[in-house]
Amino acid sequence: MSVREKVISEKKQGLGILLCQAVDLLNKEQYENAIITLEQAIKKVRDIKILKQNNNKKEVCHA
Repeated sequence: MSVREKVISEKKQGLGILLCQAVDLLNKEQYENAIITLEQAIKKVRDIKILKQNNNKKEVCHA
């Protein structure tokens, strides 16, 4: 597994944790904290997307 793949995997695990935390916060009716947690999750999704796009560009350049 490449370093990039490891980083993506770690971000996906972190994303899962954030989503679970957001659900817990919603169940406790802590809506503002749930929103903040979901915003953090969105940032992780964007990071993963960028890493994936950069990885695809790199592969195209070496082809």
